[in-house]
Amino acid sequence: MTQAPYRPWPRRSPAVDAEDLRSRLERATGEAARSGFDGILATPGPDLRYLCGYTPASGADRLTVLVLSPGQDPTLVVPRRDERAAAASPAAAALTVVAWDDTDGPYRPLSDLLDPAGVYAVSDSAWARHLLGIERVAPAVVFHPVSEALPMLRALKGEEEVAQLEMAAAAVDFAYADVVQGRFAGRTEQEVTADLARCLYGRGHSRVDAAVATGPSGADPLHTPGHRPIQFGDAVVLRLGGVVDGYRADLVRTVSVGPPSPELHRFHDAVYRAQQAATDAVRPGVPGQDIERAARRVLLDAGHAKAHCAAHGVGLTADEPPWPVEGDVQPLNVGMCFAFEVGVHLTGRFGVRLGDVVTVTRAGRRVLNRAPHELAVVY
Repeated sequence: MTQAPYRPWPRRSPAVDAEDLRSRLERATGEAARSGFDGILATPGPDLRYLCGYTPASGADRLTVLVLSPGQDPTLVVPRRDERAAAASPAAAALTVVAWDDTDGPYRPLSDLLDPAGVYAVSDSAWARHLLGIERVAPAVVFHPVSEALPMLRALKGEEEVAQLEMAAAAVDFAYADVVQGRFAGRTEQEVTADLARCLYGRGHSRVDAAVATGPSGADPLHTPGHRPIQFGDAVVLRLGGVVDGYRADLVRTVSVGPPSPELHRFHDAVYRAQQAATDAVRPGVPGQDIERAARRVLLDAGHAKAHCAAHGVGLTADEPPWPVEGDVQPLNVGMCFAFEVGVHLTGRFGVRLGDVVTVTRAGRRVLNRAPHELAVVY
């Protein structure tokens, strides 16, 4: 399979510097205080990486936690063997590093940094074993998951994060351009999914999330690729996702194996217009649910009362705030980045879906993906 030519694009996204991280630490601490919390406990995973750029070599089984509290220096508690690496982390100049030894364990040194009766927002990825260990030495401390306590903590991306998401989007766009040059007819969903994965790895993704749904399977958004042979006349839904430098990509396109039928053309046109209406509705201050409503109005006018709409924030994870779907009254803010997917399905026959990643800008919005939306014809 040959690769599609690159458009001019930087090969790597700009690095997040120490000042960016210092600003994140200050903003997070202030946000916690304004929300009535005594601090934040960030454990290994997206929160820790976002706040201080550090990923411990020891993983999550040995307690590593960043403690942010108003009036207290940001403190990173680490196993003794990770002390040197933590002191060399990107945000080290803004942190105090406290190392714990196996003889004493991690929980007593950590409890010294906490208000004995404090209320803390803690990373969703925190291990229950560690929270129970903290409770043993500080039984009055109360924990709330960050995703509920401070849902906007990582939702508002700075320019450096948007640039990283744009790099991930570019890589997935090119992988799509690569895969549509390959053969589809006569091969199974799993075989084409393997092609998708190879294309994503070849374009720089360190982890991939690829899926293919053909013919009747395309009407199921949760379909797992199987052994069904792809046939001429099939509509094929391609989902391409992955990770570049820690940031997620998400792209959904539908292609036709051979010239599409007039019916498939009509369905695809309706989905395309609905997705464009949703994209056009994105701007600061708009309630999140208005994005889905804009898409559904177009589809309803086209005769599709039952439609598929899905939206989720993207960043260091593939599913994070915001979720601009029906019921979300949170106003969109500059820096929010999310994937929005629109689809219609004919049960037992085929489905059509399109999806891109969009960021909210001061002027309105910018679509990070540049892969064409047209109904591509493959063979």
